[in-house]
Amino acid sequence: MRCNCLCPPYKHVLESLYVRIATQEDCNCLHVVNPMPVPRADTEEYCLHCKCKYKERLSFTIKVTIIICSSILGLLLLLGIVYLKLVKPRLQRRLFSHSQFIQNDDGVGE
Repeated sequence: MRCNCLCPPYKHVLESLYVRIATQEDCNCLHVVNPMPVPRADTEEYCLHCKCKYKERLSFTIKVTIIICSSILGLLLLLGIVYLKLVKPRLQRRLFSHSQFIQNDDGVGE
């Protein structure tokens, strides 16, 4: 849960974005903008121009997404290990024995 306040340029202060963890009730310029970039007398006028938005992240959705991505990566890693340990040596044996068979056939005709 956080609050974003976007304050437009005001006198000598450039446009600024302020982000702070705050409750929905405290999501306003006075609670989020700290330190205040304008003198105390201009604080109210400065805050009137700021637009503050309360944002709440869905942590459950983020957790589920991370679990799904981790599971897919783990499965791909497991498939890679299975390929390197089981499938690749069998393919190499077949190719090696096939090349020996071809060499023996060439020698028979002489």
